[in-house]
Amino acid sequence: MFMGKLIQKRLLKPLKQLLSEGLTPKKMSEALAAGFVLGMTPMLGISTVLAVGIAVVFKLNQVAIQVANWAAYPAQIIMFIPFIRIGEWVFGLEPAAINPTDIATMFSNDFQASVQHYGQSLLAGWFSWLIAAVPLAMVISWPVEKMLTKYFAQSEVRDEEP
Repeated sequence: MFMGKLIQKRLLKPLKQLLSEGLTPKKMSEALAAGFVLGMTPMLGISTVLAVGIAVVFKLNQVAIQVANWAAYPAQIIMFIPFIRIGEWVFGLEPAAINPTDIATMFSNDFQASVQHYGQSLLAGWFSWLIAAVPLAMVISWPVEKMLTKYFAQSEVRDEEP
């Protein structure tokens, strides 16, 4: 019960407020899908900047895209190595020994050595993510739009009842 109230208060109520301010379920679903997909990029530390840029270019809601971007953090961690391995396979690269903690430490201690050691693999991973990004966003956006349309249509009926 507590989790349901938390989701209602922290997620659904703010989303409903955005819709009442003129954001349509379609535009919100596009922002949420784009934010989630951008949040999965295997280039650590750039998803927030990417989300701001994409939101400006495509006129998406900054709040919705950032909420989804930050919500995607667990997916970014889960998909970090698979995107890199797929990219290495596509580009015929020798697989690098990858440990995300070691990569983060190495990048913070010696950026130039990190780029020399991991650069090709990270770039290949980024390209594999880039290839998957648009279809994945489309796959996410459609059902999210349907759910938002249905949920908020039902909640409007409940709000109008005495």
